[in-house]
Amino acid sequence: MQRYVPALVFVLVGLIGFAITAAVYRTESEAALARFELVADEAAGRIEERVHQHIALLVATASHYRAVGGQLTRPAFAAFVSGLDLDNRFEGIQGIGFSKILQPGENDEARKALREAYGIDRAVWPEGTEAVRTAILLLEPMNDRNRAALGFDMFSAKDRKEAMWRALQTGEVSATPPVTLVQEITSIKQAGFLVYLPV
Repeated sequence: MQRYVPALVFVLVGLIGFAITAAVYRTESEAALARFELVADEAAGRIEERVHQHIALLVATASHYRAVGGQLTRPAFAAFVSGLDLDNRFEGIQGIGFSKILQPGENDEARKALREAYGIDRAVWPEGTEAVRTAILLLEPMNDRNRAALGFDMFSAKDRKEAMWRALQTGEVSATPPVTLVQEITSIKQAGFLVYLPV
């Protein structure tokens, strides 16, 4: 029996060591999970706060539209958006714009509006046969990326169309799922999402 004592002691010490290691591992795992949950909650909170800020910005823009009786001019709209200082105060916003639902036969008027506002001769695009069409007629701040989106018919894209219909039906803010923006004119594309509010 005595010759088994060292082996039993070794096994017992090994089991105690294994139990301690398992307890330490479990404690460290729980601490790591708690840290991850804290970081995730903070990140989710920051994202939620940013989204609320962006929606408030959209509501303010709609209020501006109503305040001028729906008579938005490019200089006034550009000044309004410039005053918001999007690059420094609202990180992640590519631009704020106005898209008009076109009545049948208004394609030429949309082209004329783009020519007068931005000096570009561009038809509503892409070409389509849908009964309802839209056109981005104002989009600021003006840069090469936003210029590329002018005249785009957002009803031509399923996710955008569905979000716009939701906004029209509810009168509330509605967002698309992640989409590739038409502003993505470089070889490196990134996803974004669009938020609509009817006016």
